[in-house]
Amino acid sequence: MSYLVRSIELDKKTGKQQPLYKQIRHEIINMIQKGNMKAGDTLPSASYLANQLHVNYRTVRQAFTTLVKDGVLLYNPNRGYILEKPETIPSAIRTAIMFIRPGSNAFCLSLSEGIHRYAAEEKIHLIEVDAQNCHQSSVEAIRNPGPQVGGLLIMPYILPAYVEAVNVAIRQGVYVVLIDRDLGEVPVSSVMSDHFGGAYKATRHLLEQHSCPVYYFGYTKQPSSVQNWYCGWHEAMREYNYCEEDRYTLPFPYTEADVYQNFPKDPKLITQAAKTAFQRIPERPFSILAGDDQMAREVYLAAEEVGLKVGRDIFIIGFGNSPLCEILPVKLTSVEQNSTKVGYEGAKLLHEQMVKYSSGVKRILIPTELHIRMSSVGKNKAIHS
Repeated sequence: MSYLVRSIELDKKTGKQQPLYKQIRHEIINMIQKGNMKAGDTLPSASYLANQLHVNYRTVRQAFTTLVKDGVLLYNPNRGYILEKPETIPSAIRTAIMFIRPGSNAFCLSLSEGIHRYAAEEKIHLIEVDAQNCHQSSVEAIRNPGPQVGGLLIMPYILPAYVEAVNVAIRQGVYVVLIDRDLGEVPVSSVMSDHFGGAYKATRHLLEQHSCPVYYFGYTKQPSSVQNWYCGWHEAMREYNYCEEDRYTLPFPYTEADVYQNFPKDPKLITQAAKTAFQRIPERPFSILAGDDQMAREVYLAAEEVGLKVGRDIFIIGFGNSPLCEILPVKLTSVEQNSTKVGYEGAKLLHEQMVKYSSGVKRILIPTELHIRMSSVGKNKAIHS
């Protein structure tokens, strides 16, 4: 089994993230999953492998002993360590991770970029599923990840079907990390942008620039990322003594799950909601904090239809800092949520939990950054980022 020795790569640097025995265990499992070993194969002796890898004999013995406890290896006094049936490998040590990408938009692709970057660095088998803006496709992928998948990265929607599917995956022994939001009733870790801090900074910016309140246009209660965004807006408004929350929250008649599936078919959904919202705003000029850049774009279209000028009659900030911000007629101020970093850290946390380096439920926040453009300051004011 010389290929076993050649295939094992160990991090022996000071400050390494995993003990050497765990690294050896992980490398052996990787080879099993790739089909490089079959049931009945005998592994090299611990002393031979230790000599070839330039590690302590006890380190290799500990890796082998752990694999015996996992049910992966069987110790025979006459033959040594033998591979059991590969299909008996517990799901907790499956090596592939799966990212269920909700759709093909800039945000999801940015998440994907970060996930792929981490998987390439750590040489992890990554499977990416495109759900194509279909809840049923996402839910089916969560419920049936496949025998190689040990961990799922999910951006869930707040629907009972997602909660049930995640619980099914957990019962199968699959690790789950949620990205961009969490499911409060499901005890799994999550990685998301600091939505509260981003909305707070954006609202403070508008309040400091203009003598008018900031209206909120977007989802308010779910998912958790939106709820934090809404709470950040509310906190800044409260500090400036705008305490009538209902008055400054513009009606938005759709849930995120509704828009996810229906907006691609009917892009006027949000434009019409924005035009209706304008009718209840007495101030001129006024400011709007939009739930994301796409909503901000629809506010632009609605404003144009009713004769309002962005940067003069209406000041606006979006969320996401997508390429759209630079190509709108009046460039859009937006909060960058660093979704590539969110994807990278989500993949990293999932991997650490799969190899037992990290445990427990964690809520990791990634800092946001406000990118100030003309839409929030007007054409006659200087821009200070």
